[in-house]
Amino acid sequence: GDVAVPLTPLVIPLLLVLISYATSFLLTERYLPLVPTFLFRLTSNVLIVVLLPALLRTRRQIEIFYHMLLASACLSVGVEWVQWVLSAAAGQPITFNTGSYNKISTPWGVFPRLTGLMFHPNLQSNCISTLAVLTLWFGLRPVGMISAARRTLYLSAYVWLTLGVLFTWSRSGWLSLGITSLVVPIVRYPRMAPLYLGVMGVLGVIGYETGLLKALYELVEGLNQASADFRWHIDHLATQAFAEHPWLGIGTMQILDFANPWKLQVHDTYLQVASEMGLLGIFAFGLFCLIAFARLLWTLFRSKFAFDRDWVLGLLLASVVALIQNSYVMFLWVRFLWLLLPLAECIHLASRNQTGEEPDDLAILPAPPRLQPA
Repeated sequence: GDVAVPLTPLVIPLLLVLISYATSFLLTERYLPLVPTFLFRLTSNVLIVVLLPALLRTRRQIEIFYHMLLASACLSVGVEWVQWVLSAAAGQPITFNTGSYNKISTPWGVFPRLTGLMFHPNLQSNCISTLAVLTLWFGLRPVGMISAARRTLYLSAYVWLTLGVLFTWSRSGWLSLGITSLVVPIVRYPRMAPLYLGVMGVLGVIGYETGLLKALYELVEGLNQASADFRWHIDHLATQAFAEHPWLGIGTMQILDFANPWKLQVHDTYLQVASEMGLLGIFAFGLFCLIAFARLLWTLFRSKFAFDRDWVLGLLLASVVALIQNSYVMFLWVRFLWLLLPLAECIHLASRNQTGEEPDDLAILPAPPRLQPA
């Protein structure tokens, strides 16, 4: 009862998403299997948007929460190495997933796709690569904004998480983490951008002229080629589904029955929204992201504290990881993706306190009463 739950503008698109999801019950005759999934997503995804701004009310709480996320991600990568050792000892992948995609064929042999504490390696890659970019951003803070010990901690954690992404063997994870990591120094040190871009350009020309970049591309493209080929067929089905049912879509999860011999979900979050939820879903999720982005921009240009602006830029860069990976996987209902939007809202709400004073509390707990002398 001590925790106030603010009804932020994100509640409006949230209701539209629920309405769009609910139309799925009208679009299929077998609606009963949708009920437990709908209730699960209502509690595990939707409530995040409502409750997180109630729990993270101050800048200090946001920092605490970030360090909890970072510690969890590092722990999950630690589990990856345990899985690696067990897999090597057993001669087969030992992960939390027993599907065909828990291993990958390479020119050097078959390797397990490590999942850490996640069920799927792509989920592991998405979470830890997003946090890796945010950690790199904080680790490259200018001198005076961060201590040497904390910089070492952040940059070490970035390397640790990057290795974790590497051994998920998620090509979308490699792509998104690689691109975003290269952009971070440009945004962090814009005055050094010309020199940085010049050096990277020279390295790119050398890689292209020597054929190294082409060989690397062909190598990555050839990894589990069959797993990439079928996605084009699924994407074609999603495009066809949207063309035939543009307004409401064919219903959530109904792509499995839409002339789909592979019985697989769409491996593209944007096409997943279009095919399953139609224009209503596109508008709802588009409004969701637009409101969060607009409020981040407000914070970026209106807050007088470097802490707020630094967090906004870091979160925007980290979100690029999700934007890229969403083109290759069905992440629409992944809880970590739903966490990013209310986290942006938490930063905006905390930034409205322009006095810089922080309440003396810890996480969600109110400050203890001060003892009075007897």
